[in-house]
Amino acid sequence: MGSILPKNSLMMKAILTGRGIGFLFIVFFGLALYGFFKSYFGLFPDFHERITLITHLHSISITLWMLILIIQPFLIHFKQHRLHRQIGTLSYYFVSFLGIIIILQIRQAYLRGLANGVPQTNLLAFQFVPLSAFTCSFWAYIMAMLNRKKRTAHRSYMVVHTLAMLWAAFGRMDYSWLGLQTFQQAIAVSYLPSACILAAILVFEWVKEKKINRVYMAALGVFLATPLFWYYCTEGPLWQGVARLIFE
Repeated sequence: MGSILPKNSLMMKAILTGRGIGFLFIVFFGLALYGFFKSYFGLFPDFHERITLITHLHSISITLWMLILIIQPFLIHFKQHRLHRQIGTLSYYFVSFLGIIIILQIRQAYLRGLANGVPQTNLLAFQFVPLSAFTCSFWAYIMAMLNRKKRTAHRSYMVVHTLAMLWAAFGRMDYSWLGLQTFQQAIAVSYLPSACILAAILVFEWVKEKKINRVYMAALGVFLATPLFWYYCTEGPLWQGVARLIFE
């Protein structure tokens, strides 16, 4: 492989190690801060009345979790395996708390939409966006914990977990420069940055390792199918029925 990509082989090797994943998570953290800057971080310290206690708990919890995700690969790199395992065990409780906060945040946004007179069909359709991110990210976290003794699988699921969490940040970015004409199109496109990043990582590792990462391949299928379902199916009877069961 050195003869194919001699200048990049060392960089590729570094990215595939624990320290490289840590730097990758730092980039993800920066993207999250950018995505939420206008709606939350940029408002500090003069938050308006729409920023509730649940919103603060949600933002603080996500920020702390992203920092933990950054720290963990570096602990592996510096041979701090015991501390890595201890933090991993504590994460079971923290992620459970985070899941509760996210559910409360989703519920809060739904009730606020009802109070503002948003048509229920549109509102229930939109709930697919946060619920899909929640489901994909927590599925990936559970799979990472189940595969914690398999380093490659564990690392891969944690990357997928983080990229799914970034759907919310990407959803708050401006895509008007693409010439999108509807809200539905903008939301569908907001899923794609995570899919593109995942595809790039998949190809990157394929070139280096000479084999396909099955975790990334399966997750990429989910990442591409999700916006298609949002665009074509969320106003149909199937999703509307499921959403009513969840929110009513």
